[in-house]
Amino acid sequence: MKKIIYLLLLVGLFACNNNGFKEHESGLQYRFIEENPTAQRPKIGDGLVIYLKYTTENDSVLYNGSFRLKLTEPSHKGGSIEDAFGLMHKGDSAEFLIDAKSFIRNTVQADKFPEFIEKSSKLKFYVRLNDILSPEQMEKMQEQLDAQGKAAETMLLDDYIEKNEIKQTPTESGMFIIPMKPGNGKAASSKDSLIVHYTGMFLDGTIFDSSVKRNEPFGFVLGANQVIKGWEEGCTGLKKGEKVRFIIPSGLAYGKKGVPDLIEPFTTLVFDVELLEIRSESN
Repeated sequence: MKKIIYLLLLVGLFACNNNGFKEHESGLQYRFIEENPTAQRPKIGDGLVIYLKYTTENDSVLYNGSFRLKLTEPSHKGGSIEDAFGLMHKGDSAEFLIDAKSFIRNTVQADKFPEFIEKSSKLKFYVRLNDILSPEQMEKMQEQLDAQGKAAETMLLDDYIEKNEIKQTPTESGMFIIPMKPGNGKAASSKDSLIVHYTGMFLDGTIFDSSVKRNEPFGFVLGANQVIKGWEEGCTGLKKGEKVRFIIPSGLAYGKKGVPDLIEPFTTLVFDVELLEIRSESN
């Protein structure tokens, strides 16, 4: 009898330690807050409209917001956020515990592991699945969002051109090349190695990158696809010592994807570029 009571106490203690979390065959730890088992469940390729909040073990919030994404195969073994999404039904809300190291390295694919997160810890996720969209619905919605983003970019660029009284005609591709200082000598052409100084800005004048501030000239080979299309076009024909301003629409820069944590999608960029040196292939 004592052994039975002891075993029951152990079972009860185990349940308390897990706070009601169950373990899926994938290794994912989960517990449903609201579950609609007869509702639609997503499949790979479907679009998900979700609210997501996730924190460290000590409840420091790492993300809190709503967004859309496409459900993909699990990014890692042992219980991934993709496993979590695939376990839910439309209208469900649930909590998940996911290995921090696996999530940061394989799902987020961060270059550097955050120092404030213990690698051996679990991240806590709260997810509410608001809607499930077919691939066709996702594509149509993305087209609408892209059109809105492009329209907003065009409006901001037109306003910038007007306020700064820019009279130059854009190139056939749509970028502006504004002379600032003349150069001399050979004109840069394909396969030349160029050494430049540059300052990159948004239309509001905010600087997001500058080789000048770092005092580190930047080098690249013209025509080798090492820089954005706007630079390839704008730097062709420049002469040593020449300085120009490029106004580059997103279609010739980072497009509808942007650069995470740096450049938003559909962002026109402004670059002041000075050509310091041309090194021809024959040199």
